[in-house]
Amino acid sequence: MSGGSWKVAYADFVTAMMAFFLLMWILNMTPPETKKELAPMFQADYNIADGSTTPVQGSAATPAPSLTTGGTKGEDNKAFQAISYELQRSLNLNQDTRAIAENGITNSEVGVLLRVSGDVLFEPNSVLFTPAGVKVLNEVSNIMKTRKIFVVIRGHADSSETGGQYFPSNWELSSARSTVAVRYLIDKGVNPAAIRSVAYGASRPIAQGEDSPAKNRRVEFFFHQPDKMSTVLGY
Repeated sequence: MSGGSWKVAYADFVTAMMAFFLLMWILNMTPPETKKELAPMFQADYNIADGSTTPVQGSAATPAPSLTTGGTKGEDNKAFQAISYELQRSLNLNQDTRAIAENGITNSEVGVLLRVSGDVLFEPNSVLFTPAGVKVLNEVSNIMKTRKIFVVIRGHADSSETGGQYFPSNWELSSARSTVAVRYLIDKGVNPAAIRSVAYGASRPIAQGEDSPAKNRRVEFFFHQPDKMSTVLGY
């Protein structure tokens, strides 16, 4: 090399060595459990949507199934019917949830609605689960973990609920109820990317009359394909 051009090459070499030693230092400081979590990203095609990996076969990798892809209309209907059947069968086995199995599950072209009375899921004016509520959430968790499906959890309150000691109004109460249901499902291993929650307070009653508070005080689980998001939220 003539002149000072060697300095440029030398500077590139030093920079590369610094980057190399920095990488070695980071790898040395990284805990083993973190390395184990990161390893699949370098060993196979990594699907960010659901954290799954697909082994590479030859020079091309088979695409991993994504939570952001819905099936055909016929496939969706079959999946929704299967979900309804699973919910009815499992909830019908428990006396406290039998009424839900008989009257709280409906099908449509865009999904399955599981409507659960707030009295079944929670203690009065609180976000503490009842034993029956835990049973319902466990069934929802099982479905979410075995099927490529999304769920919207809608929290509702009745106009007579005050929110209790910890919530300023029934808006906050309905929001807290849908949120703790989301947290329970995530703690059970459900993919957070497949769950949405929304709260309506007492703004969307479904009944009028003396027995309306118990019906309006509810939590709804709407199972749907991801491309139906705007429809199921009702915007």
